[in-house]
Amino acid sequence: MPCARSGSDSTRSSRSGGSRSTSATRASSRAATAGTSRAAGRLDRFAIVSQGDAQIDPVRFTHRLLAHSVVHGARVYERTEMVRFEPAGRRMRLHTANGPKVVADRIVFATGYDSERFLGRRVGALHSTYAMVSEPLTSTAGWPDRALIWESARPYHYFRTTADHRAMIGGADIPWKNARLRDAKLPAKVAALHKNFGRCFPEIEFDAAYAWAGTFGESEDGLPFIGPNGRCPNAYFALGYGGNGITFSMIAARLITAAHTGRAEQDAAMFAFDR
Repeated sequence: MPCARSGSDSTRSSRSGGSRSTSATRASSRAATAGTSRAAGRLDRFAIVSQGDAQIDPVRFTHRLLAHSVVHGARVYERTEMVRFEPAGRRMRLHTANGPKVVADRIVFATGYDSERFLGRRVGALHSTYAMVSEPLTSTAGWPDRALIWESARPYHYFRTTADHRAMIGGADIPWKNARLRDAKLPAKVAALHKNFGRCFPEIEFDAAYAWAGTFGESEDGLPFIGPNGRCPNAYFALGYGGNGITFSMIAARLITAAHTGRAEQDAAMFAFDR
């Protein structure tokens, strides 16, 4: 591991491009002192390496999925807000903000924590998170295989590189209060992220290009909510609520497809609202 931050319990990383990921624990680092060394002010630590990981561009990925769906008969109404819905016989009628209505057999809510306004109750806690990305790097010295690094400490940091040779660091999550306070903390959080990157990779010059803040939801047990909810007839929910959106979305696709086609899925109870 290029760096295990002071106070972290474990660190995990996955290689850019899909070949490997690593996870390091402080205990294993202490137990194997023969394998630790100080170099350029950095304490190298051991890590567990796993195979078959990847990283993707979520915006391009989403557009490709939509384009593929259109080829197979889906109709896409982008920039269209659904404000309410109601039963229409055995089907559902959706009302949009601009007036037109959409009638469908089923609704699938895949809108994250914003879906709580239709559920009528809070099902997870909100957190503010921060990230910054560099100008293109001239070197990635001290960054083994340009691995994607993720700490399991709380609050955690993650590190990754991009196809155009930038570095990204993010994390430093805090409980969400409101957007104004979240954004007001951005300068201080950026400074802290920049300092941590330098501590982990002292040989890499990080010239910040962009920084931003965001909000995400997390359930009490870290698992998503997938499937029907009694408050919303003829509807399914695919709510990540755990920070593993790509994995959870694949699970949601399988479970919701099974429910819609009448097939039983053993895992459905694990992600149900009443679990």
